[in-house]
Amino acid sequence: MGWSDFLHRLDSQTLVGLLQTTSDCLLIASREGKLVWASRTAQELLGYSLEELLQLDIPDWVAPPYREWVAEQIRQNRTVQPGIGEVALVCRDGSWCYVDCSIQYLEIEGQMYAVAIAYDITETRLARTRYKTHSMDASEWFTSQNHTERVHLASKRLEAHSTDASEWFTSQNPTERVHLASKRLEALYQADEKLHASLELEEVLQALVDVCVDLLGADKSFILVWDRAQQHLLTRAHRGFTAQFVQRMDEYARVGLLAYAAQRGELVVVQDAHLDERVARRITDQEGIRAFMHIPIRQNGEVFGVFSIASLHPNTLGYEEQRVFTSLARRAAIAIRNARLYAQAQGRAALEERQRLARNLHDSVSQAIYGIVLGVRTAKTLLARNPEKAPAALDFVMNLAEGAMAEMRALIFELRPESLRQEGLVAALSKQIAAARVRHGLNLEAKLCSEPALSLEAKEALYRVAQEAIHNTARHARANRVHLHLHQEDDAVQLEIRDDGVGFDSQREYPGHLGLVSMRERIERLGGCFRLESSPGAGTTVNVVISTGPGR
Repeated sequence: MGWSDFLHRLDSQTLVGLLQTTSDCLLIASREGKLVWASRTAQELLGYSLEELLQLDIPDWVAPPYREWVAEQIRQNRTVQPGIGEVALVCRDGSWCYVDCSIQYLEIEGQMYAVAIAYDITETRLARTRYKTHSMDASEWFTSQNHTERVHLASKRLEAHSTDASEWFTSQNPTERVHLASKRLEALYQADEKLHASLELEEVLQALVDVCVDLLGADKSFILVWDRAQQHLLTRAHRGFTAQFVQRMDEYARVGLLAYAAQRGELVVVQDAHLDERVARRITDQEGIRAFMHIPIRQNGEVFGVFSIASLHPNTLGYEEQRVFTSLARRAAIAIRNARLYAQAQGRAALEERQRLARNLHDSVSQAIYGIVLGVRTAKTLLARNPEKAPAALDFVMNLAEGAMAEMRALIFELRPESLRQEGLVAALSKQIAAARVRHGLNLEAKLCSEPALSLEAKEALYRVAQEAIHNTARHARANRVHLHLHQEDDAVQLEIRDDGVGFDSQREYPGHLGLVSMRERIERLGGCFRLESSPGAGTTVNVVISTGPGR
């Protein structure tokens, strides 16, 4: 029994089960060009449900350059060799995905159908295009030995990125279209560098609109972001708009297509503002806008804001432009998320620092002041009843006041670490040591060299290591004696903090205790050496060495 006889023995229910459970991307169309079925994998790839796909014409989800070939393949019959080729499909969000497509022919009850079996190759294709683009660039660059020619090549590449979107539509030559697509792909890779160059949210948003105009050929661009209450859209970045328009932009965002894009989270595309009844002409005409797109930017499943692109020419935001700008918005969403996480981390760090300073104020300065008040009251009482004992009480008050002053100097320095620039590392460590003696009652012996020849960054790293080490000693070590030694030899500065406390197993990990990790990272980031030695009952030694060479 051959394979054909075997297939004919399968009943319809079995075939239905196979089609419904397949993990392949299958699309079945009649010879009239109407889709009749799509597998779940195909639905997920395109972003439509089966019901939605059945309502669409095939040209709606096949990219323009491939529609004629697909239509021709569907009209064929089983006597023709199966069609095999690469096809670009248009997803629901306007982006393109590329598939290797094999079209087979199936006859059911006398009716011919075309069965497309597709495999998603989008990532592979992009990687291949990037490799070719970069290889050609590198080859051209390195084969040019003349410095002037290299500068000229760089200038040509920069000019190429500003190509207007209308080039794609005016170019009928497939080779030129491929070339334009390659340029845009390279522009997106450059956009990644610009978007991830900063962790400040405002700079990331401004980089997004700058990339949109400078690299991808839009005439204007702006970004609106929801306020914290999700009630109003606020302008956070813009490029190419007049000052008057920018001032009124937030007002426009409350209604119309901008509000629709933000509230519904759907892409809005207008090809000609003069022909689309949804457009508020009183707004767009002020800026000469003829075509525009509003692309929602999503964060954690919710709309963070709206990225808007505008063109002064109609019909310049087709499928290819939608794909490119939507891809840019997705890249921007990652950079925006990183910037927001960084801001949150900075906020948490600032809160933790404020809480630590508040604890130190409560544990040291406030208690010292309370002791001073009690001491003064005692001295007043002794002056009235037993004057000869009053001087001892006043000496006690003086000691407390001096300790409080030392503590305040250390806390003020921590609030203003830029004092390192004016006062230097040795002065900063002296204040820290004085505060530790008063605050924790440490028997701390210090030996400090003259001001070392280090960069401000290196001095701050040493100061923070000393601060953390002294804090850990006071909190955990139960030490009788602590030694802090700062000295400079030849081309290196060494800091050592040693105690005779209870020690700990330094080979173990201590989850949640980031102080030791932070100290090591600070020093190793500067190319220095950090060493910690400790064992139960044998005390702890922290040793740091930083080079005083160039840049240190």
